[in-house]
Amino acid sequence: MVASLVGDPARANMLTALMSGRALTASELAQEAGITPQTASSHLSKLEAGGLTTISPAISACRCSTA
Repeated sequence: MVASLVGDPARANMLTALMSGRALTASELAQEAGITPQTASSHLSKLEAGGLTTISPAISACRCSTA
């Protein structure tokens, strides 16, 4: 399952951005991956379900980080 999650170029780019150790918003990850925020949100849901990321609610936006 992990291979199918990281095999998608957009998800791989999002995970690479998160490797910096910083928590990023879905919009920031979308920009890093060159996709729309809606598509990033969908990818983040899959990554979270696969245990590769965590999504933490924040005051202004959810912050995402590697699990």
